[in-house]
Amino acid sequence: MKHPFKITSILIILFVLSQIIGLFAINQSINVINLFGYDNVLVSQNGFIVNTYGFSESNFSPFSLLIPLILVITTFLIIIPKFKLFKLWTSLLFLATTFAITMIISVFIPTIWAFLIALILILLRYFKKNIFTHHLSEILIYPGIAVLIVPLLTLKFVFILMIIVSLFDMFMVKISKHMIKASKFMIKSKEFPGFFIDYSNKEVKK
Repeated sequence: MKHPFKITSILIILFVLSQIIGLFAINQSINVINLFGYDNVLVSQNGFIVNTYGFSESNFSPFSLLIPLILVITTFLIIIPKFKLFKLWTSLLFLATTFAITMIISVFIPTIWAFLIALILILLRYFKKNIFTHHLSEILIYPGIAVLIVPLLTLKFVFILMIIVSLFDMFMVKISKHMIKASKFMIKSKEFPGFFIDYSNKEVKK
């Protein structure tokens, strides 16, 4: 879909802002250290080893965690719109977005306070629906996901994953049409995850 220059500029700004927040948070939350003679060991703020690039004998693979997760999410995106499970979709999105925002804010403050702030932001998003409350939470959700999964990734895995996701996305949009059905379902449910501009708004049309 082609958007007017004004709309495209707003979406780009939101996207870039989300990226900057994510990069800053990851830089704050992860330390790269030398452990037992191995370089590039990533350690989270609480001391948990989240990746060990230096350990050649490590059996952990990001595929074992992320690929099943992607398959589970995809299954939900097929089943929920098919059976029009609006309440289930709203509940799952509420939990997922609250968790993601808690992850990003907890990088800077204690988790309990991060959770309370995340809960307030999501409640505003749900019960005071407007462009501001939606995007205020949205620019924090993606960095929250990044804080969770980026430390688990390697350059090789990211390259392979991008190819798989691209092919998968083409299939879901062009062939099976499930992604289109899911998008229409989300719009109808009035709970759309992602940046968006409401064209029905008179100010936007201007």
